[in-house]
Amino acid sequence: MSQFGQPTRTATSDANANFVSPPAVKSAGRTATSTSIRVASDTEQAAESLGSSLGKAFHSVLKEKATNINAKRAMQGATDQGNKLAMDDVTKDKGRSGWAEAIWGQDPEYRAAQQQAVTNNITQMQLEQSARMSEFAAEDRETYSTRLQKQLEDQLSKFPNDPETQQLITQHWTKAGGLLSRQQAKEHYGHSLTQARETSKREVAGVMDVFNQQSQGVTNQEGAEEIQGKVADFFSMKGIKQGQSPQAYRSVISEVIQDNLDAGNIGAYNMAKANGWFDSYNAEEQQVLAKSIKKYDTASKQRINLTVAQTSAAMLDANTTEEVEVLLNESAQIFEDHAGRTSGSDAYKLSLVTAENKIKKMAQPALAAALTKEVEAERKEDVMSAVVLASEGDSSEEFNLGPVKKAEVTAAWAEIERQVVANHTGEEDISSGDVLKKVLGDPAIAAQLIPAWKRAEGSSGMLKGMVEAYTGGFNSPRMVDEDHQPTEMAQNIMSTLGQYEAANRGKMIDEMGPDNFLQYNVIKNGQQAGKTSDMIQRELTLLSETQGNMDAYAPRWSDVIQDDETPRDYVSSMYYKTTDGESLTGENIGNMMQIYKTGLLLGKGDHKTAERYFKDIVGNKKTTVLGNVIHNADGTGLKDYPLPLFIKEADSLLGGYLPTVLGNTENEQGEVIASLYAPELAGTLRITVPPQGGLMIDSIRGIQAVHIPKEKVVEFEAVLQQKAEDDQLAKEINLKSQKLERARIKLRHGRF
Repeated sequence: MSQFGQPTRTATSDANANFVSPPAVKSAGRTATSTSIRVASDTEQAAESLGSSLGKAFHSVLKEKATNINAKRAMQGATDQGNKLAMDDVTKDKGRSGWAEAIWGQDPEYRAAQQQAVTNNITQMQLEQSARMSEFAAEDRETYSTRLQKQLEDQLSKFPNDPETQQLITQHWTKAGGLLSRQQAKEHYGHSLTQARETSKREVAGVMDVFNQQSQGVTNQEGAEEIQGKVADFFSMKGIKQGQSPQAYRSVISEVIQDNLDAGNIGAYNMAKANGWFDSYNAEEQQVLAKSIKKYDTASKQRINLTVAQTSAAMLDANTTEEVEVLLNESAQIFEDHAGRTSGSDAYKLSLVTAENKIKKMAQPALAAALTKEVEAERKEDVMSAVVLASEGDSSEEFNLGPVKKAEVTAAWAEIERQVVANHTGEEDISSGDVLKKVLGDPAIAAQLIPAWKRAEGSSGMLKGMVEAYTGGFNSPRMVDEDHQPTEMAQNIMSTLGQYEAANRGKMIDEMGPDNFLQYNVIKNGQQAGKTSDMIQRELTLLSETQGNMDAYAPRWSDVIQDDETPRDYVSSMYYKTTDGESLTGENIGNMMQIYKTGLLLGKGDHKTAERYFKDIVGNKKTTVLGNVIHNADGTGLKDYPLPLFIKEADSLLGGYLPTVLGNTENEQGEVIASLYAPELAGTLRITVPPQGGLMIDSIRGIQAVHIPKEKVVEFEAVLQQKAEDDQLAKEINLKSQKLERARIKLRHGRF
């Protein structure tokens, strides 16, 4: 609780709050009738306010009592503060105390404690700064002195109206500052020496680097002698700085030499050795140097062995003798560089000689292997030229080559295909394995390969690999979507393989084998007919049961055909009925027969099963136009015309878009291609129904796709309908005219 309405405080809190109680006013005893004329202090006025009637004697007694008590309390407060006792314990119930407070002001014990707190604060500042002195090591004396002065001013500014406390702060900070200044001076001196040494070390390292560079550019004796003279002057320590001791400078040079060795640079060591620098080394220094040389030799041996390994691998991969010769010359230059970096030790010399001998032993075998590769490559190039010319009808070069093995032809076609794909994709180093993936997924690439493949006697076998990839993964998530329909990838693959089949079906069967071709057709026909992957898989399972055992399930054609009818006639008639009157052309009869025979296999010779399979496949192929499986056929906008019939009948209208698609591409007769059924476009057209409806026409040989809006399709259908009506009317008129003409003829001859 405060006394006389004043709040309770502690000395420490007051000192920390930059408040030190003003000093107690010293007063002298006087009577009530004193005639002294001066301005009374606050304390004196307070004493007078209590009444002068107390008298001189009583006043004196109080003064003496207060003096003794204050002296004791001041000493006790300072002692307690110095011992870091809590100020709340020192000042408890003593900050303000009855008559003494009224007469003398703030308790002297409390003020002494406050000032001790200030003193302790300065001591703490000194200790903290002393512990951090390395942070100020770079500052010169003037800078650090300014720092101390600024800290003193900061402390004094906290007590602007208290000269006594300010004096106390100045006294203690001056003493502390002297100690700190001496400490900082030592730190600064050490820092300066360290910096000077680092500067000297950088200069020495720079000089050695310059010597190394200059020595590499020496081309004559005069230049060599000039460099040697500079090096000799350097190692005679002529570069020592004023004030630097020879011992310090010598240690700097030795340290730089050591650093170069550790970094794998031998130049500084060799220069020092040539100038007798190590002659003055003591035993301990020689031992350290020997360890560094051993470490350098070990690292150098690794680099030398790496040269051997890299050169050996490169020579084994070399395809020409010229490449081998270049590698040998390069390795000789590298070994010369290694020799120029020798430490002079026996270990280094042994490593270098061993490595050079390894390369020499490999030279002849590498040259022989490269020569064999050259002959093989030349032969391969000749075979490639021969098979290409042979596919064009010229066998002269093939005759000149002599007997050509099948493996050579296969390899030649594989390389031809690789080069074609590389040119198309821009991937010059494309691997043979990636060629198959590129062709399978891009019908445009296949279109470039097929003409030569169609004419060639042999092949690379890539087609067989593509078919096996298709048949083995037809039901994978990448090939079939959630609706069990072929994905875009699957459609691209079917388009690619369809081009090969259209180009030379017989050769395709020969390369794939009849069984693989049969599986391919089951999958292809099933997907084009909209069958799910599960349905197709069940058909493949049935096929596997009968494949290779047709003798047991041989069909009896006599059960379904007449005496004067052939199986082809039977299948053609079935096709006509299934397609609502479409005639089977000669080029498709083989494919239709294959479909029916597949049905016979699935039915184990049963014609009813074969007929159902045939109608299922062919009937659903109404959505297949020019090799394109049309999805979302209802989105075309057509009302009366089936899409295949519309494409066929509207060819003259739709063909008008082809010059835009193909960029006015001409046929062999020099005419711009304007028909969807042009032989040049076989297997290359892409006809789809986009989400917005209508038709999209594109070609893997084209430059851009063309969209025919739904409205335009409807307009074309109307044109076809009108044309059909006009044709029908013309037909009827013609028939009537013929009847009338026959009637007139009869009249003229009197037959009526």
